[in-house]
Amino acid sequence: MPWVPFAQINYEELVALHGEIYPRPFRVDERLLWSKTVASPRYDPTNSWRMKSGGDTLGAITCKQPGTWQGAAAHVLPITGLWAQEPDIAHQLLEKVEEEAIRQGFATLQFGGDADHLWPSLPAGSDLVAEYLTSAGYTCTHESYDVERDLKDYAPPAGTIESLQGCTVRRATAADGEALAEFFGRAFPGRWRQDGLRRWARTPQDLVILIAEEKVEGFALTQQAGTPNPIAGANWHIDLGLDWAALGPIGLSEATRGRGWGHGLLAWALQDLQQQGARRTIIDWTVLLDFYGRHGFERARTYQHFSKSLPVIPPR
Repeated sequence: MPWVPFAQINYEELVALHGEIYPRPFRVDERLLWSKTVASPRYDPTNSWRMKSGGDTLGAITCKQPGTWQGAAAHVLPITGLWAQEPDIAHQLLEKVEEEAIRQGFATLQFGGDADHLWPSLPAGSDLVAEYLTSAGYTCTHESYDVERDLKDYAPPAGTIESLQGCTVRRATAADGEALAEFFGRAFPGRWRQDGLRRWARTPQDLVILIAEEKVEGFALTQQAGTPNPIAGANWHIDLGLDWAALGPIGLSEATRGRGWGHGLLAWALQDLQQQGARRTIIDWTVLLDFYGRHGFERARTYQHFSKSLPVIPPR
């Protein structure tokens, strides 16, 4: 059965296959799959393949190289996605990637969580893929969640907005680059720095910033219907429907935590989205169910984090 580079994939076929394998809340379109695979700067052509019979796609797998942010695990090769309806096809795809990953010196394979990810890991309810991974020696180590709510009747919990007295909260502008670079370098030098500054460079207004004593001390990344190049929770905008919004990541510098500003920043950002007409809103890849639950968010999606340790071949 011939192996074909993933870059030659027919995305219409892949979207159809995706819909047969993964649950309905994770529906995608051709542009989203393209942007999360071959269009990504971290796309790994050496570990991305399609299996075909005649002109038909039987299965596909694609990976990305590890992230380049500070603290990224260079020894982990993330699998962006696996699409196959037959166990034999899935196992051949997984084996091909595993053999190459070992040859390249990777110590771990993980499903999802890659740079500019499609999903944090395997969506719960993807029973076929879970079976493929388990039979190939992958282990589910933990779960994370997306939470959602409709902002139509959102009202900030008592005291949250008031906690921001003395702070300034506003949308970022193109003039905030130096202040944001200083903040992220100090408070979140890893993945959030890379994601936050890239988003600011494209659409500065997607970042809400909290300023105290003339320094940026907190941020929230927001997206909504019409936002170009959706990322993270906004990947599921088809399921979210019209007037969707997404929020996250959100964070404060360590020195300012414990003052209630996190809830205040979240409340400000949600009210701002609400005033712009946002309705069904998602916060992705979290375990802080109680924190977001205070604002009326409920668990909407579950991810099972699968990974596999690889044998290390000593250099000759």
